[in-house]
Amino acid sequence: MGKIKKIAVRWGRFFCDGLTIKKNRRRDASIIFFLAVILAGILFSDRFYLYEKDSEGKESEVLTLEEVRNDELEKEIVSELKKAESDIDMSDWREHRNDWFGFLIKYPNSWKAPLVQSAARASQWDQKVQFRKAKMEADDSYVGFDVLVYNTSKVAEISDTKEFPLLKNGMAKEEGKCDTIEGHLFETGDYPAEEIYIGTLDDCYEPTLFFTFTKDQYIYNAVPVKKPGLDFLEDQRVEIFSEIPEFFAAVSTLENIDIVRKIVPRKAVVKKVISAPKPVVFKKDSLGRRVCNKKNDKPGKSKVNNKGKRHLDMECCLDPDEYPNPHCYYDPGKYGKYLK
Repeated sequence: MGKIKKIAVRWGRFFCDGLTIKKNRRRDASIIFFLAVILAGILFSDRFYLYEKDSEGKESEVLTLEEVRNDELEKEIVSELKKAESDIDMSDWREHRNDWFGFLIKYPNSWKAPLVQSAARASQWDQKVQFRKAKMEADDSYVGFDVLVYNTSKVAEISDTKEFPLLKNGMAKEEGKCDTIEGHLFETGDYPAEEIYIGTLDDCYEPTLFFTFTKDQYIYNAVPVKKPGLDFLEDQRVEIFSEIPEFFAAVSTLENIDIVRKIVPRKAVVKKVISAPKPVVFKKDSLGRRVCNKKNDKPGKSKVNNKGKRHLDMECCLDPDEYPNPHCYYDPGKYGKYLK
């Protein structure tokens, strides 16, 4: 302690005596200026750190509120499906079974028989099945719905399908803001298809609503069909549910089944390379791998599809009723038992 006092006294004498000598004033002024710059830098860096920390806290808070909003919306979507399923009498509905592409769906008995269309050369899809009302009222806005099947050898991912929403005019994919439809892909509980819903106030994409699921090398999209030339007058969820609730009821019956094809054997069989579509929602880790972008993802608490059919994970967040997407990386510590 005595040594420290002696050093302090020496430096005090140095500055006090030195500052009183005229010939040292220029040197002393330079020293004082230099010390002032260092002190200002320290103060500025501290304030910047506090500002940055505060900004991060606000951003985290916004993300949390966004997640809460999406969770509530997901519950509403599941509720809509269950309501349509319970409110509409489907006891006499007909069943359309498509063994070639492996899906089953029911439609109202009063509607026309489904029209199955094979793809033309320029078509993205491999098959389109049209479900149409037999009678149209004057105030009907919707004629029915379609189920389209895409092969990932031609259409790599959902964003390449016809039903995927377009970017709004003047909106470019700047700074990665509109790279994905994160926050607009909703799981539907017990039902195999997931809903893609984008409202009218979205900053990036035009409004849309359709259901989708993937299996093997195929993407299946179920989409309501409006009369040609009619625009959406309100939120699509509200409009579709009020004007064509049969669409939601039909989606609740949608199942993926085994693909069964009776093919005449040929001398030479060319094997096609099967590739799964890339996930719609994800983030990349420090190694550039696609991983789950949900905070506190708990796969064990996810609802299991009670129809007994598994579908491809499209969010890199593996659930018990999904099978792994080869484009995603799954942490063995969290998803290990679902990777077996």
